[in-house]
Amino acid sequence: MQLQLRPIGFGLPARRLPQARSLVRTAVLQEPRPSAKPSSKQQQSPPSPQQGCESLSKLERLMLVRHLNSMLSSEDHELVEAIHASAARSIISDSAIGTANSSGTSAGAAIDAEEYVWMFAYGSNMEFSSVARREVKVASRDPALIRDPNVAIVFKHRGGHATLEALAPGQKPRFPPLSVGATVPHVHGVLYKLRKSDLKRLQQHEQGYTLTEMEVETYDGRVARAHVFVSGPLARLQQEVVPPECYMRSLREGAAFNFLDPVHQAWLSSIDTVTSAGLGAEYYATPGRYVTYSLLTVVGAIVCAFLSQHM
Repeated sequence: MQLQLRPIGFGLPARRLPQARSLVRTAVLQEPRPSAKPSSKQQQSPPSPQQGCESLSKLERLMLVRHLNSMLSSEDHELVEAIHASAARSIISDSAIGTANSSGTSAGAAIDAEEYVWMFAYGSNMEFSSVARREVKVASRDPALIRDPNVAIVFKHRGGHATLEALAPGQKPRFPPLSVGATVPHVHGVLYKLRKSDLKRLQQHEQGYTLTEMEVETYDGRVARAHVFVSGPLARLQQEVVPPECYMRSLREGAAFNFLDPVHQAWLSSIDTVTSAGLGAEYYATPGRYVTYSLLTVVGAIVCAFLSQHM
């Protein structure tokens, strides 16, 4: 069976693609835009690279990057690395990097480096809009992978969401990762650099997940010790389930947006899904559910005993 990546784009018409490529070359490679042939009366000087960059907003850059992810021709493959670097720079918050003061030094440079931490995202947090909605400011982001090949993504979190699990020798998850030749599959995701306060804010939204540390490596070879969200014991399903479609859509879009490994994207596209409405009881059969029922039973028995003694 031949697997294909699901392209994620903004649906620009093909006739506008040359213009999009021109804008990307101007903003990313610092090439001046091609200007019209100057008349004999007036010689027009080409716009400076700075003017070309300023003509594109952050949103326009991100739109072009996501569109070209699915429509790049063979002659534009050399732009991919430069496009990724430009997109990463465009989403860095001004408050995270600081602004230049009167002495010419950056205010962000005075911030203690210990205030920043690394966080590795492999699920819905790969989609940058998901992080931004929670008012988390990201200083940098890079595609990366978990170095331990025994760690795999399994859909055993409450609601059919993803978590990580260290597999025993010979053990395979319900959806085994794809591999090409002798390549050992790894868990791919996004390595974020953010403040400790932003990590705590993000942790408040990750219900049922706990933080652990794992060694990750970026695609350019840098190694870091990063925080990773994994399922807590009370939110972990006993059996792996088929993930909901809306959740898998966010994973696929996040992987495409961050230019993750094509084989990993193909694996995400190959996973079966179920409709997000009306999930069965097996999607919520966690220890936490039974603990809650037990506590309610005990409280109900105490209340009944109290009422029977005072009536």
